[in-house]
Amino acid sequence: MKSRLLSKELVKSSKASAEARLTRLLAFDEALAQTLDPNTVLVGCDEVGRGSLIGDVVASAVCWKSIDSSCVLDERLSLVGINDSKKLTAKQRHALLPAILDLCHVGIGQATPEEIAEHNIIGASMLAVQRAIDTLFAHLEEEAISRCHYLMDGRDRIPSITSHQQSPIVKGDAQSALIAMASIVAKEHRDEWVRSVAMDFPEYGWASNMGYATLEHRQAIKQRGLTAYHRPSYSIGGFK
Repeated sequence: MKSRLLSKELVKSSKASAEARLTRLLAFDEALAQTLDPNTVLVGCDEVGRGSLIGDVVASAVCWKSIDSSCVLDERLSLVGINDSKKLTAKQRHALLPAILDLCHVGIGQATPEEIAEHNIIGASMLAVQRAIDTLFAHLEEEAISRCHYLMDGRDRIPSITSHQQSPIVKGDAQSALIAMASIVAKEHRDEWVRSVAMDFPEYGWASNMGYATLEHRQAIKQRGLTAYHRPSYSIGGFK
């Protein structure tokens, strides 16, 4: 009996913590919006896959379908649990994705391994972000596009966006609701692709390591060599 009561208390505590985090993330974006011109459309941007040894780097750009937060506050409660995607389990990210897609316009962009080799990983990441923004624009009216302000996770600025239209935010996926959601969307998109190719190369452990340089992955490379999915710009354990 005591065990069940303790379990219920832990669940309540966890839910309360998640609700408090959502409130904090939303408040961060709202406070930033107050410093900008009225009716500014905030767009959260993030990328995933910089450190992976395989495949594209993937970015997402996310904005609310309604910029009037008071109108959709109750609906946003369905987002309880959002966080930096790296701090969520695959099950948690997958459960949050429908609510994000319901409440937000979303754009996804990618940069290939060849583009990573040509532009370096930072340049390719920014290329993926710009493509995500371009895809997002297909959902927005021209007037809304002209009022966008971009919240970019990290220190890097989006080269194609003027400085006054963007705010790089270090560890932004743990501070901004929009960046956190962009992080989740991008990771879900990339992880789905990795899982689809992992079935053909089970020895590399991609289904669990998502192409990152785990011991299992590095040992498989030493034993079996590189696949067509490995990035040509990376030197891995002596292999290129």
